[in-house]
Amino acid sequence: MPDQQGGNYRTQWTQQLGSQGDDYAFSIAADRLGGIYMAGLTFGDLGSSNAGIDDAWLAKYDTSGNQLWTKQLGTSEGDRAYKMNTDSAGNIYLTGTTKGILGKNSAGDWDAWIGKYDSNGNQLWIQQLGSATTDESSSTATDNAGNTYLTGATWGNLAGSNAGKWDAWIAQYDSNGNQVWAKQIGTPEEDHSYAIAVDNQGNAYLAGYTQGNLFAPNAGNWDAWIAKYDRNGNQIWGQQIGTPSEDQAKGIATDSQGNIYLTGWTEGAMSSENQGSFDAWMAKYDPNGNQLWMQQLGSAGSEGALDLTIDSEDRIYLTGNTWGDLASPNAGNNDAWAAEYNSDGNLLWKRQLGTAGEDLAFGVAVGEPGKLYIGGWTDGAFTQNSGGTDAWLAQLLPNNAPELSDISVEGKENPQITFTAENFLQAFTDSNGDSLVKVQITSLPENGSLTLNGNPVTENQEIETSQLENLKFIPTFGFTGQTSFTWNGYDGMNYAATPATANLTVSANPNEPLEIEWIRQFGSNNDDLSHGVAVDSTGNIYLTGSTLGDLGGANAGNNDAWVAKYDSQGNQLWLQQFGTNTDDYSNGVAVDDTGNVYLMGHVNFPSTEVWITKYDPEGNQLWLQQFGTNTYQFYGDITVDSAGNVYLTGVTLSDLGGATAGGNDAWVAKYDPQGNQIWLQQFGTNFYDYSGGVTVDAGDNVYLTGGTLGDLGGANAGDEDAWIAKYDSSGNQLWLQQFGTNFIDSSFDVAVDSTGNVYLTGETSGNLGGTGLGDVDAWVAKYDPQGNQLWLQQFGTNTYDSSNDVRVDAAGNVYLTGKTEKYLGGSSDLTNDRWVAKYDPEGNQIWRQQFGTGTRNASADVALDDTGNLYLTASTYGDLGGPNAGFRDAWVAKLSHNALQAPVEISGSEADDRLTGGIGNEVLLGYEGNDTLNGNGGNDTLTGVNGSDVFVLASGSGSDVITDFVDGTDMLQLAGDLTFEQLTILPGTDGTLINLGANLLATLTGIDASLITQEDFIF
Repeated sequence: MPDQQGGNYRTQWTQQLGSQGDDYAFSIAADRLGGIYMAGLTFGDLGSSNAGIDDAWLAKYDTSGNQLWTKQLGTSEGDRAYKMNTDSAGNIYLTGTTKGILGKNSAGDWDAWIGKYDSNGNQLWIQQLGSATTDESSSTATDNAGNTYLTGATWGNLAGSNAGKWDAWIAQYDSNGNQVWAKQIGTPEEDHSYAIAVDNQGNAYLAGYTQGNLFAPNAGNWDAWIAKYDRNGNQIWGQQIGTPSEDQAKGIATDSQGNIYLTGWTEGAMSSENQGSFDAWMAKYDPNGNQLWMQQLGSAGSEGALDLTIDSEDRIYLTGNTWGDLASPNAGNNDAWAAEYNSDGNLLWKRQLGTAGEDLAFGVAVGEPGKLYIGGWTDGAFTQNSGGTDAWLAQLLPNNAPELSDISVEGKENPQITFTAENFLQAFTDSNGDSLVKVQITSLPENGSLTLNGNPVTENQEIETSQLENLKFIPTFGFTGQTSFTWNGYDGMNYAATPATANLTVSANPNEPLEIEWIRQFGSNNDDLSHGVAVDSTGNIYLTGSTLGDLGGANAGNNDAWVAKYDSQGNQLWLQQFGTNTDDYSNGVAVDDTGNVYLMGHVNFPSTEVWITKYDPEGNQLWLQQFGTNTYQFYGDITVDSAGNVYLTGVTLSDLGGATAGGNDAWVAKYDPQGNQIWLQQFGTNFYDYSGGVTVDAGDNVYLTGGTLGDLGGANAGDEDAWIAKYDSSGNQLWLQQFGTNFIDSSFDVAVDSTGNVYLTGETSGNLGGTGLGDVDAWVAKYDPQGNQLWLQQFGTNTYDSSNDVRVDAAGNVYLTGKTEKYLGGSSDLTNDRWVAKYDPEGNQIWRQQFGTGTRNASADVALDDTGNLYLTASTYGDLGGPNAGFRDAWVAKLSHNALQAPVEISGSEADDRLTGGIGNEVLLGYEGNDTLNGNGGNDTLTGVNGSDVFVLASGSGSDVITDFVDGTDMLQLAGDLTFEQLTILPGTDGTLINLGANLLATLTGIDASLITQEDFIF
C-alpha cells in the first residue's frame, strides 16, 4: 500500500473491501481472541443482496488480514452502522440509524438501533428506539456486567422533553437487549453526543459538541463537552470546553486508573497556536472531571481526530484525517493518520497513510499485544478499488529498530579519510529487511573535522546514504594515532537504539601553515574570560579579562577583573585579581617599551563607568583612574605610544567629553604615563555610534574605527556602516571615512604599519568587498595615511564568520583572527571555532587556519611579536589546553610562524627527479631532467630549471611560488580531489595567481594569466 513515512509503527497489511457501489467503514473493533471487526454502510452487495438504499454491514478479519465473514443487514429504506464494541466473551455490539423497521416498529423518520452478534456473526438480538422525529445513535460501549450503553442525538422527545433542536441522549440496555433507562439533555441550541466510554466501575462518559450553554457559557460557535453518568443514569458532572472558533469532541476512552481521554478537532487554539485550518486535539480528565492536560496536533493543512483507544499499558492511540503533511508529505487530498501518546500527553510517534485519492480513517483498535488496527474509507487504491468508495482496514506493527556494529577505517598514505557507503552498510542490520536510508553523526571526532562536500559536519547532522562517499575526516596538524566519532543508522522509520562507533586511524597531516607551540588554559570553578593580550619586546605575554571565581585571589563580588603575565615559554609569572562588590570587567591590555602594563575596563554600579589602570612589570598596581557620568560609558580598546601615553576609546550615552549628539556617541581619550587625562574627544550623530578599536603610529597619530547608524563621515549606505578616523596627537580629527552596504557592516579593530597605512577588520551582512557568502562574512581593508581605501577583501562560509582583531608586522603583512560556525580554514569543531589568517600587503591571502574544541570557542584578541610569533587569547567551554576547571576557562596560545623559518633547499640531479618538501618552507631546485616538484606543506619556492617539469598543487599545502613555469612545456598536477573547475586563475602583480576559493595555491611568476588553460593541468 502507499505508506507515508513517519513514526515507529509499520504497515503490515492492508485490506480493501468494496462492491460495485459505494462502501464506507465507520468503526473498528478487536476482541481478545484475535478477531478484528469493521462496520459501516454500503450502497452495494457487500455481504448479501442490498435490501434497499443503503444497508448496514459487519465484517470480521483474522490477524493475518483474511476476511472470515461479512454480514449485511437492512430494510427497503436507509440503514447505517456507525459504531461497535466487543465484550470479554467476544460478542459484538453494533449501533446506528435506520429509516425502516430493522428491529421493531419504526417510531417515525430515522430511528436509532442496537444489535448484538456473536463472534461467528450470528445476530443474538436487535432493538430499535426512536421518537416521532429523527433520532441517531452514534456510539456504544459495554460494562463488566454486560450492560450496553448507547448515545446519540435526537430532534424529538426520546428520553424526555426536547430542549430545542438536536438534544443529546444516553441509554442503558441489559445483556438481553432490554432497555433499563434513558436520559436526554440539551439546550435551546444544537447538542450532539458522538462518543461513549465506560470505566471499570460502570460509570459512563459521553463526548460531543454543542452550540449552546450545556455545562458552561459557550465560548463561540461549537464547543466540545464531556459528561459523566453513573450506572443508574444519574449525571455526576459535565464540562464544556471551547474557543471562539469551532471545537468538536469525536472520541472518548478510559484507562485502567479511571482517567478519561477526549479527542476531536478545533479551528481555534485549544492548548497551543493553531497550525493551519483545523487541528486535532486530545485532553485528559481525572474521574472528578478535572482536566489534567491537553495537547493540540496539526500541520499547515487541516486535521481532525475521529477516534481513540487505550491499551492495557495505558498507551493512547488516535486516528483521523489530514489535508496536510502531519507526519510526512501528503499523498493527495485527505490522508489517514495514526498517533501514539503516553499517559502524560507526550507524542511518541505519528504516521500518515494515503493514496492519491480521498482517504479517511474513522476507527482505531488494539488487538493482540503490539498490533494496532485502523480503518475507514477511500476512493483510491490501497490495494485495488472495487468501484467508487471502498472500506479499508490496516494492521500496524511496531517497527523494530535496526542494529549497528562498530566500524574501523584507516587513513594510509593520505591522512585524510574518505568514507564510502559500504563502510556503514556492512555495520547495519535490520530484522524487518529495511535498508539504511541515512546516517546521523551523533558525536564528532577529536583531533580533526568531518566534512561533507567540503562543508563541516555538525553534531546530529543527517547524511543520506548516497552522500556518504562525500564524507571525509580531516585530521588536525601533527596528529598521528586513533580517534573516533559515533553514528546512528535510520531504516526509514527508526534509528538504532544505540549509536555505533567509527574508529579512525590516521597518520600525520602535513597540510598546515602554523604550528601551535603551546596552549595554556586556566580558570576557577566558575566563569573565567580572557579579553585581551599584549606582548613586550622580550616576548613576555600579558593577558586580561574577568572572572566570577577566585582566579588570583578572593573574589570581591560578582565579576572581578584580572591581569596576568606569562614568559615566552608559557610559564605564568604572576596574576592579579581586583574588583568591587559589583561587576568589574577588564577588556583591553597594552604594554609599553619598559614593560609597564595598562588595562582598561568598566564597572557596572551605580552606573557603567570606564576605568584605566597601570601596573609595573612585577604586577604592582601604580594607579587607577575611573571616569564617566551618571549614564552609560562603555569600553572599546586601549593602546600605548612610545612615550607611555595611553589612548582608549569607547561609547557613551552622556556628555562625556562634549555635548552628546544624540543616541550613543563614540569617544577617544589620551592619558599621560601618570594617569592624568590630557584630552577627550566625543563625536557622533543623532543615531547609534560606537568606537571599537584604537591604535597609534610612530608620529603619535591616533586611528579609530567603529560603526554608525547615522551620517558620521558621509551618507549612510543603509543600516549600520563602518567608519575609520584619524586624529593627531592633540586630539584634532584629521579625517573620517564612512563606508558600507545597505545591510549591517561593522568594524571592530584597527592597526597601522610603519608607513602609516591603516588596516581594519570586522563583519558584514552585505556585499562589502565581493558577493556575500553567507549570513555574515568577515572582511579586512587597507587605507593609506590620507584615508583612501587601497583594497578590501571579504571572505566566509555560508553561515556566520567574523573577524574581530587585526595586527600588522614590519613587512606590512596582515594578521587577522576571529570566529566561524563552519569550515573556514581547516579542521572545524563546528560550534564557534577560532581562526587566524595572514594576508600580504596587497591583500592576498597567504594562509588561513582554524582550530577549536567541541564546544564554543571564539578568539577574543591577538598579539604579534617582533619575530612573527602570534599570541591568541579567548575563552572556552572545552578542554583546549588542559582539563576545564569549570564552565568557561581562559586560555592563551603561542603560534610559531612557518613563514619566518629559514627555508631549506632541496636540489635534484641531472636525472629525472621527484622532489618533495616537508611541512616547512623549502626551495626546490629540479636542475636538469624532467622533474616533479611537490612543495607539500609550507609556502615553497619551486624551480624546475631545465626539462619538462611537473609542479604539484594540493589543497591546504600552503602557497607556492613557481619561478620558471614554461607554458606548453611544463605541467601543473592537481593532487587529491582538486579539479580544474574549482580553481580561479587571475592576473597578479608578479604573474599568474591560482586560487582555490579564498586560498592562494600558487603564483606563476612572469606568466600571463591568459595563457594558462585546462591544457596546462594534469588530473
